Formats: sequence, structure tokens, C-alpha cells
Amino acid sequence: MGVLYGHAFDLPFKNEYFDLVFSAGVLIHIPPDHLPEALREIYRVSKRYLLSIEYFAEQETVIHYRGHEDLLWKRNFFQHWQAQFADLVLIRK
Repeated sequence: MGVLYGHAFDLPFKNEYFDLVFSAGVLIHIPPDHLPEALREIYRVSKRYLLSIEYFAEQETVIHYRGHEDLLWKRNFFQHWQAQFADLVLIRK
């Protein structure tokens, strides 16, 4: 298959293309106002499982990152997933 370039807001795959879709250190860089769109796109291409490995904080927290204040956020991603997709079931936290 090789390397495919994509964007968190427009993944180059059909609906429910993958059994497992995961993010690791990606969603932390999505600005708050764009996070729902990125989650929708990840959800769209997943057929069965979502795995999210991201920095956690109970309250959304901006982290100073490489001299900027608008490039990294810690959040409760679990709450974001649950709020947007009621059909998701937590397997393991």
C-alpha cells in the first residue's frame, strides 16, 4: 500500500474502512473548535474499534509547546468521544 497522506479532517478512506483506528499524540494538537470535526472523521473510517492515546487532563489545559501557546492541549478525550458518539462503548480505560 505504501504511504498515504491524509488530513485529520479529510481521511482518504471509505466509511468503516478499518476495524481499528487509533490516534497517538495527534488529537492533542487539534484546536478546541476543530476537535469535533477530527473525531467525526476518525469515527467515520472506523468499523469496530477506536483507540485514543493522548495526554489527559480533567479540564482542558493549554500546554506551552515549542514557544507557542496554541499548539497543544491536554483534555478528557474520553468525555469528548462520549459526548459526540453515544453508541461508543468503553472497553478499557
